[in-house]
Amino acid sequence: MLDTSNVEGGLPTKNTFYPNVDAGVYYYGTNFFTGISATNLLGNPGEADSLGNYDIPVARQYFFTMGYKFLLSKSQNIVLEPSVLIDATDSTFSDIVDNINPIIKLYVDNFCIGSYFLSDGNTSFFFQYRYPRFYLGAFYELPRKTAYFKKSPIVELTLGLNFQVDKSRFSKRSHW
Repeated sequence: MLDTSNVEGGLPTKNTFYPNVDAGVYYYGTNFFTGISATNLLGNPGEADSLGNYDIPVARQYFFTMGYKFLLSKSQNIVLEPSVLIDATDSTFSDIVDNINPIIKLYVDNFCIGSYFLSDGNTSFFFQYRYPRFYLGAFYELPRKTAYFKKSPIVELTLGLNFQVDKSRFSKRSHW
């Protein structure tokens, strides 16, 4: 349902259905992981009206990630996981260097803490806690160059399910 109540001219709401496609392939091994994916492969919906009042801009996004896991302590289940995430849209492929985001994660038994080093002037960090077969997490992105009352922080909560039997060489408890 598109809400157009605050559009000039008081246009009625419009029931819509815009299907789209996301796809990706990932390899997650005992030491190394990599993946490539794309979202919104069908792009913008093709049924905008002549004035563009009902247009929903949906950009294709492309993601590439890779990283390595370093076992720091097998007895204490401590793993350091540096990685990189490259994200781009059709319009930002030419500025690919600006879209490289290094990531660092530290796993200590069932707890994970990490940060994305974003180029947009924000500070981000996240926490995750793993329970048997699922995990809970929280992501925070805080503006560094503006006051909080001018630009709201981003907070995301996550829930993940693990369907795979653990085959990690580190330990049965260190595979997320």
